Amino acid sequence: MPRREEVQRPRVASLTYRLEAADPLIDFTATAFPSEVRLGGFSCRFEGERLIAAPTEHYSDPEDAADALEGELQMWASYSEIVSGVRLAFERETVRVLDLDEPEDERDQSGYSTVRSALRVRYNVMNSPEVFPEAPPFRFVETEAITRLRRVLRGQRSGEYPLLGAAEDIRTDLKVRYGGGNSDVAANCLNVSHGVLRELGRLCASNDPVHRRTLKSTPRAGPLSDEEVGWVRRLLPELVERAARIEASAPPAPYLTKDSV
Repeated sequence: MPRREEVQRPRVASLTYRLEAADPLIDFTATAFPSEVRLGGFSCRFEGERLIAAPTEHYSDPEDAADALEGELQMWASYSEIVSGVRLAFERETVRVLDLDEPEDERDQSGYSTVRSALRVRYNVMNSPEVFPEAPPFRFVETEAITRLRRVLRGQRSGEYPLLGAAEDIRTDLKVRYGGGNSDVAANCLNVSHGVLRELGRLCASNDPVHRRTLKSTPRAGPLSDEEVGWVRRLLPELVERAARIEASAPPAPYLTKDSV
């Protein structure tokens, strides 16, 4: 195998990452993987639990290519955490490099072994995914606001935060950030009906013994129904994903009503 300094005109051909089950509760063996994924300037495919990424742009330095790809993988991991609750972890295995000075049929593609730890985004899920989490359908950018909301979701999913505590935190953040304190204005920005945030606010005021925000009495007495708990749990990642679209100046998600959550 040629050593790096022997390659006169290098071009990175592909990078291979191993998908790891970073949590014992996650098992990807029965997961349906996408046939092809586009991540920024990389065309990616899965071979089993390995991700092989081919740059669509020219990279001569393997580390430059890896840095660019790992930035995209980090955004994929963050987006996956928001929308599906699945934690992704990728471990870099190899980078394949061509020497452009060699004839095309003689170019050695064995490349260099550049193993190193890569992405470790962690939180628990209870079930193995049937379908692998999709890559962001827009140019996802994790701003400080989205990082904070993602961590609230993580705390709620792990049981660190009660459901209604996390819901009120997210609802208040969105109302202030996108509505200046007005939930209807925030709803317009998020492309949801006014009834969505109003209903969330109503449920957040519940004195539920399991999911309530505090131990104090609240205006709406009584526990949440199973349907209401499910509605809140489905809505929270949806709202954070819509906030991520706003932060990225991406097209809005389809209009959401209270009944379509």
